[in-house]
Amino acid sequence: MNMKKNVIIACTALLLAGSAKAQITYFSTGFDEGIPSAFTLHDVDGRTPSTDMQNLGFTVGVPWIAYEEGNDGNMVACSTSWYKNAGKSDDWMVTGAIAIESEKTVLSWRSRASDKDYRDGYKIYISEKGTAVEDFDKSAPLFEVSKESYSWTEHVVDLSAYAGKTVYIAFVNDSQDKNCLYVDDIFVGVESNVGLTTNLGRVIQQYGDVAVSGQVFATGEKSITSYKVGYRINGETYEQEFDGTLEPGKKTDFVLDKKFNISRNQTSEYEVWIKSGTDSTGVKGRVSAYPRKLVSEEVTGTWCGYCVRGIVAMKEMNEKYPDSFIGIAIHCSSAAWTDAMSFGVEDYHDLLFSRCNLSGYPRCVYNRNTMYSIDPGDMETYYKQIMDNSTNNCGIQLNASYDEATNGITANTDIYFAADIDKADYRLAYVLVENNVHRTNEDIGVPEGKPTGYEQNNYYADNAMGEMGGFENLPSTIPADQMWYNDVARTIYPDYNGVSGVIPETIKEGDHFSYSCSFEIPKNVLEKKNTELIVLLINKNGIIDNADKVAIDGLTTGIYTVRDDNVANEDDAYYNVNGMRVNYPGKGIYIHKGKKILK
Repeated sequence: MNMKKNVIIACTALLLAGSAKAQITYFSTGFDEGIPSAFTLHDVDGRTPSTDMQNLGFTVGVPWIAYEEGNDGNMVACSTSWYKNAGKSDDWMVTGAIAIESEKTVLSWRSRASDKDYRDGYKIYISEKGTAVEDFDKSAPLFEVSKESYSWTEHVVDLSAYAGKTVYIAFVNDSQDKNCLYVDDIFVGVESNVGLTTNLGRVIQQYGDVAVSGQVFATGEKSITSYKVGYRINGETYEQEFDGTLEPGKKTDFVLDKKFNISRNQTSEYEVWIKSGTDSTGVKGRVSAYPRKLVSEEVTGTWCGYCVRGIVAMKEMNEKYPDSFIGIAIHCSSAAWTDAMSFGVEDYHDLLFSRCNLSGYPRCVYNRNTMYSIDPGDMETYYKQIMDNSTNNCGIQLNASYDEATNGITANTDIYFAADIDKADYRLAYVLVENNVHRTNEDIGVPEGKPTGYEQNNYYADNAMGEMGGFENLPSTIPADQMWYNDVARTIYPDYNGVSGVIPETIKEGDHFSYSCSFEIPKNVLEKKNTELIVLLINKNGIIDNADKVAIDGLTTGIYTVRDDNVANEDDAYYNVNGMRVNYPGKGIYIHKGKKILK
């Protein structure tokens, strides 16, 4: 799970009762709310940013931006020296007035270069006059580095000489033709001797009972022999004592015994602190439990002998990640082989295939992001990569009900946001899928041996291509009697692009929107009780930001079971090794009465 790392020395202190040596903060920012309004920015060079940098938000007159660096939701201040025409940057970010009271005051921050080969450098100046460029003595920088490290580096500068004065501090990117400079967690004050980081990011994946964990450390040169870590969340306070020693330069993991409870899509204010004797420090923040679900839309067909690979992959992903993976199988026919499940989703298939750069069958795409147009066999690999290396700032929850009188489904959707978004163009699309899709020749009234549209071509037959979830033991053309299909797309409402105007263009952190719609169950659905509804939250770039899948109230779902006339617990039932019910087992390995048999 990716979570924001809150560095204590760069956050507002918790001034706890009796904390005589608690951290004293004169100024701090982690840029979570953007570039502070008290800051003054100067674009002295006036150069035009490169196209890539313009896509990040840079333009002439905008020398610094707040940018989501990495994949943990952390916001930083960012400056660039990459211009359309190569040249030197001269971009200033100046704090507001900061009153320095103590002789123990320090300036601390962390920074890094965005590119390991093109590393930006910078200087820091200090002034007692004001925020204009000419107020600073550029011949005497407070700090300078020609090439910042590619990894995050913490810096501390002594400000004791400015005790009793009011100062302004300027961060200046003066690099030439490099890339980006990141600056974060600026702190001016007297540091505590202890610090910690927490696992509580702005958005977390889990909900229910959640453990508070992180790392604690000594910030000075002396060891800390005993300490307490505590939290205050949802009006509940808990504190736990630890006996271990915190050595300078080392970080120690901690997990508090008592968990806090947070509901799905709930947002809570929190405080987490560390105490050692009379010394203490801590963080305040806001955490939202917005579970993220990745959507894999797959193009497949019964005519495609390789497509059993997708059937196996979908089954495995559904079993391993039932709460964070949603699979959708969009069937299509070939010129020589009709797939009975392709009817009603032709446009859905064609648009997905063309817009997501799919090629061949089977293929799938995660969240309609062309970077993740992949073979289904790689589904789990890319699932882990996306979950580990991308962020989520929105929550979504779907409820659906069926009205027998109208044969209609009513969908109610709630959407939540944990970040400000300008010029948003979100859309909602609803996909109805059916599980346990199964039709025999007898069901359709077609003589045995004649095509029904539910037979599955199988290139893995006779172990021709190695193991494939049991399909290597099935014939090259698997009879319809032996096939059950899951996650079958039946319709997408209102269309592939989704309904617009549901969410306004300007979104503020904490916003919550609701939307309701109704549509009729299409005639291509065989068993209504086996359907589920999926909602896709699609951003202005056509990428799915989040999704949800639910059973439909008023319908009895039969997910991964068989039809009523072939009940799964019948004593004499046969199943293939892929868990599919088989009416007339031929040669091969089957499960019968709980045991594996060979026929």
